[in-house]
Amino acid sequence: MARTTVNIDDPLLRELKSLGKAENLSLAEIVSETIALGLAARMRAKKASLVFRWVSQPLEPLVDLRDKDAVSAVLDDDSK
Repeated sequence: MARTTVNIDDPLLRELKSLGKAENLSLAEIVSETIALGLAARMRAKKASLVFRWVSQPLEPLVDLRDKDAVSAVLDDDSK
């Protein structure tokens, strides 16, 4: 475990200390747990925003596929 110094706003620090006391955890334990939960929530939110969504719509041929001359004309058309 690494030691570091952070600045925590007084209202947050009071809440963390109160929560730690209620759960019988040290300040370090409650801060680490709270940060871990916050990071996990951010990761889930980021992952959820990257979900691939398939959008589809009905496709219809632009030519009557039963008409072999029309199909041939479309296939031979070099303008597209």
